[in-house]
Amino acid sequence: MRQITVKYQGGCGKCGQVLPVDTPARVKGDAERAKQIKREANDLKAVIGGVVFDGVFGDGIIEKINKKTYTIRFKSKVRDGDYITTRPKHFIKFKEG
Repeated sequence: MRQITVKYQGGCGKCGQVLPVDTPARVKGDAERAKQIKREANDLKAVIGGVVFDGVFGDGIIEKINKKTYTIRFKSKVRDGDYITTRPKHFIKFKEG
């Protein structure tokens, strides 16, 4: 179990309390491993022409499947035509149906 020291902005400014923490420390690579797991799970569902949802651009259609990203065609909300861009695989959610 690791411990952390919490500093308080109190009257003297030098007060501190040691608190036990049950969670393991995050090490370099943990976030990348989590992203890779999401990428692999999304790749099982991904097909060219499949409909996906992106939190920034909304609904779109997969045009190309890359190593870490999808190339997606979104309907433009500002101008006529479509907007094509790549988005990281771990940002994408798949529409059911």
